Amino acid sequence: VVTNDCGYHIHVEVRDFSKSQIANLVATWMKIEPIIANALPAHRICNKYCKFLNNYHKDFNNCDIKLSADQFWEAIKPNLNGNFHAQRRVSLNVWNCACYFANQSDRLTVEFRFPEATLCANDIKNWIRLLVVFVEFSRNKPFIKNTKKVNLQECLSLLGLSSYGDEYVILSDGMLDTKEWLLNRILQYGYSKRICKESVCCLNNAFSPMREYNLSDECDVCFELI
Repeated sequence: VVTNDCGYHIHVEVRDFSKSQIANLVATWMKIEPIIANALPAHRICNKYCKFLNNYHKDFNNCDIKLSADQFWEAIKPNLNGNFHAQRRVSLNVWNCACYFANQSDRLTVEFRFPEATLCANDIKNWIRLLVVFVEFSRNKPFIKNTKKVNLQECLSLLGLSSYGDEYVILSDGMLDTKEWLLNRILQYGYSKRICKESVCCLNNAFSPMREYNLSDECDVCFELI
């Protein structure tokens, strides 16, 4: 049994990441965080156990990063002498990374705390696929140097679910399923009508003429986030 008081936390090992690569992962997550939030039920939004990274690092919210990747890591890394719980309870928790680089732990993982608790095997499988591929896809990308918000298509590119820059991406059957799963979750939970419309376009472009998706008139903006 799960309730709205439970969360589904996913740890992804990043033992082959440097500080600058972790910094790029964090900056990229801050860019796409508002889009991912549209794929979450309302009780995970503004939840005190998975606060938005953009709200936690307000100085770097939706702006250019006038620092190198290593400097950005030093600016956003958890303070190991600070409040343990407050620094861990964010959508992307890098506490273990800070401990590892300070030689205080041999565990090097990042923790995603956004997803809701679930007993649905399909949701469990697709959250893992989505986040593991996102982490791996970001590993060898150059530092993005900004946290400016993106549209849905750009978000899919940064997740590794669509072509990125000059790179052409051909998805496996499994990742194609995950892309469709994510877009359908946005239609189910999305608070932004604009992002829901973009999701409909992505679904129709990817899967038509086999199927067609339509956006109900009932899909309205419930509240504004960030």
